[in-house]
Amino acid sequence: MAVAATGAALTSPADEVDPTTTTTVPPTTTTVAPTTTTATTAKPKPTTTTARPRAAAAPPAPTNIGDDVWARLARCESGGNPRSVGGGGKYFGAFQFTLGTWQSLGFSGNPIDYSYEDQVTAAKRLQARSGWGQWPVCSRAALG
Repeated sequence: MAVAATGAALTSPADEVDPTTTTTVPPTTTTVAPTTTTATTAKPKPTTTTARPRAAAAPPAPTNIGDDVWARLARCESGGNPRSVGGGGKYFGAFQFTLGTWQSLGFSGNPIDYSYEDQVTAAKRLQARSGWGQWPVCSRAALG
C-alpha cells in the first residue's frame, strides 16, 4: 500500500477486501508426547545384629483377658516353660508358637530367646488376630 504526501493511503483494487468473502483457517493441531516417570526404590541393606532380637511395633494386645487365663494356657501348652520346645522341634516357647507365626506377630528369631512377658504379649496379639483356635485343646481348659 502506498502513502501519499498528505498522509492518505492509496489503495489498489487488489488491496480491497470483498465484504462477502470469508476465509477459513484450518485448526492447528499440536501433538504432545506423554511423559513417563520411573520410580526407583532403594533396596534395604542387609543388617546383622548380635543384640537380643526386639519385637517390631504392633497394635497393643487386648487386655480384657485376665493374666490367670494366659498362665493356665501356658501351663497347658508347655508346663509354663518359656524355653519349651515341642512337637519334634516345631513349636517353641510357653505358648508353643511356630517360627512363622512368631515372626508374623512382629518378632524375630525364636520365641525361646524372649521373656515370658514378651511371649504373653505375642499370644495376646495372636488371639486378637486369629481367636482361640490357635490353642484348640488348651484354650478350652484355660477358659474353663
